[in-house]
Amino acid sequence: MDRDVAARVLEVTLHQGEELTKLLADMTGRIEPQEYQHLKRAVARVLGHLFAEIIRPVVREHPDLRPAGMDEP
Repeated sequence: MDRDVAARVLEVTLHQGEELTKLLADMTGRIEPQEYQHLKRAVARVLGHLFAEIIRPVVREHPDLRPAGMDEP
């Protein structure tokens, strides 16, 4: 993947991960506990797939794009 394309893909993917994490924080105490747990599990699955299928491959191909604080994939 071209480095510029990879950088944009990584930027959008990381932003979406942040938004999903914020969504969980926003829903704390606003929905039933069972609904919250379901949402939390769903978000965790999505974040896991984003990491495994997009973030890790991009960073492996372009190590210089690795976000600060991210361990070696």
